[in-house]
Amino acid sequence: MSLFIARDRIRHSPDSCQARPAPGHHRAGFTLIELLVTLVILSTGIVLVLQAFETSAVALGESRDAMRASFLIAQKIEDLRENTNDRGDGTGVFQAPYGKYQWKASARDVEQDGYSIDLVTVSVWHPDSKAIYAASTYMRKE
Repeated sequence: MSLFIARDRIRHSPDSCQARPAPGHHRAGFTLIELLVTLVILSTGIVLVLQAFETSAVALGESRDAMRASFLIAQKIEDLRENTNDRGDGTGVFQAPYGKYQWKASARDVEQDGYSIDLVTVSVWHPDSKAIYAASTYMRKE
C-alpha cells in the first residue's frame, strides 16, 4: 500500500520531462525552424547571385559581338573607300578568324550642293545572333 501512496504524491507537470538549463546558462543549438529559415535565406541569396552571373555573361557576349561587328564594319568601309570602282551592292563573308560574320554593302548616288557622292551602308551580322549592326557614310566619287 505504501507503493500506491508514494506514486500518488508525485506530481507530474508538462515541463517536468524536459531538461532545463541551469540558472544563468542558455540552451545551446538551434531549433528546426531557425535552420529552415536560414536555409531559405541562403538559397535565395545563392539564386540571386547565379542570376546576376548569367546576366553579366550574356551582356559580355553581346558587347563582344558589337565590338567585333563595329571593327568589321570599319574594315569593310575602308575596303570600299580604297576600291572606288567596287562600291555597288554586294554581300559576302569575312575571312578567318571572323569567317562566320557576314556582310552586306549598298551604295547609292546622292546629289548634295552640286556634288555627286555615294551614300554607302554596310551591315554586319553573325548567323547565330539576332542582332544586325550597320553604319552609313558618305564617300566622294573619284
